Amino acid sequence: MVATLKKAFLKHPDIEVITTRSGAGLSGEVTARELGSFGISVTYIDDTAMGLYLLTAKKCLIGADRVCADGKLVNAAGSYLLAIAAERAGVPLYVLCETLKFDPRKSSNEVEPEEKEPSEVIKPGRLPAEVRVKNPCFDVTPLDLVTRIVTEKGLLTAEEVISYIEKSLASS
Repeated sequence: MVATLKKAFLKHPDIEVITTRSGAGLSGEVTARELGSFGISVTYIDDTAMGLYLLTAKKCLIGADRVCADGKLVNAAGSYLLAIAAERAGVPLYVLCETLKFDPRKSSNEVEPEEKEPSEVIKPGRLPAEVRVKNPCFDVTPLDLVTRIVTEKGLLTAEEVISYIEKSLASS
């Protein structure tokens, strides 16, 4: 995603980016650092503030770890909430994803729900032992919340993505 934004910035140097912390990990910080090093104007915010800043956005971009056979995409936790907020705010949501991430073999409910360390959310021992701490890596977003998927083959609609996956399945 960073390389795509860098290319866009070279054509349109007035681009401004708002990036979220992206959970307790460092992925949002890494993105902000990389984009800033290219000279792109970046505002770095906590995930909980995305609804506030989304109201000023013209477009919303996320990646995808996988686009499943059932037409849902699996991506970092928070993607689904951002997609809902973007739809509500009338901001188009684009997914940057190579077609090699289209998976005709698995539906989204078959993807293993991976968890990160609970200590990324809260230090051990700060809550009673009876409290479970969950730190999901991924969530699932339906394609009907996505404006287009940006691939090496160009912009694809949800229908074109499903067609591509179905053709891939038929040819395997």
